Amino acid sequence: MASFRPLSVFCGLPLTMGVLIAAAETYLRAAILLCSVSSKYWMTFGELRISPMVQTMMAAAGLLGVPVCTMAMVGTIFRIEKHVWRFHYYMVVSWWVDVFWAIRLLIQGSLCSKFADRYILRRGPVFVCFFVGLGTVFWILVYLLFKVYLIFVVGSQAEILRKGEYADLLGYDGPKNQANVAEEYVHDSDHGGFTPWTSRPVAAYSDA
Repeated sequence: MASFRPLSVFCGLPLTMGVLIAAAETYLRAAILLCSVSSKYWMTFGELRISPMVQTMMAAAGLLGVPVCTMAMVGTIFRIEKHVWRFHYYMVVSWWVDVFWAIRLLIQGSLCSKFADRYILRRGPVFVCFFVGLGTVFWILVYLLFKVYLIFVVGSQAEILRKGEYADLLGYDGPKNQANVAEEYVHDSDHGGFTPWTSRPVAAYSDA
C-alpha cells in the first residue's frame, strides 16, 4: 500500500465527509451507467460507437463500485482500513477508464454537430465549434480533477487508519494521561456526552 502525507481535511470538513462525497459520486455514476447503456443496441455518439458487450462491461464495473464504496463508508466509521483502501484503488482504476472514454469522446464524438444547431454552424462553424470544444474540455477537466481530489481524500483516510492516528485519542500513555481521560470523562458526562458503560466509578479509571 502506498505511503504518503495524507490530507487532514476535505474542503474544510472532516475527511469522513470526503469519503461520503466520493461514495455519492460512485452511486451516481452507477445509476447513470445503468440508465444509459444497453445490452442489445449499439450506442452511437457522433463517430463514436460502443458495442452492447462493452456497455454491459461498463455497467458491471459501475455496479461493482456500489458495494465497494458502501464497505468503505463502513470502514471509515469503524476504522477498517482495508475497505477504504479497496475503494481508493477502485477509484483510481475508474478514473483511468474515465480518462480513456473522455479522450475517445473528444476525438470521435463530433461534439460540435451534437451541441450546435445546423443553422448556427452555417454562419461560422469554426468559431462555434471552437467554443463548444473548449467548453466540453473545460468541464471534463473539472470533473477529472475533482475526482483526483476525491481519490486523494479517500487515500488520505486510509493512510490515517493505517498509521493508527486515531489510537492517540485513547490516551493510554501513562497515569497522567489516564487521569486526564478520567477528567474529560466527567466533563463530557456532565454535559450529555459519554454514557457510562458500567457502574464502575470514574475515579477507578484513573487508578487502573
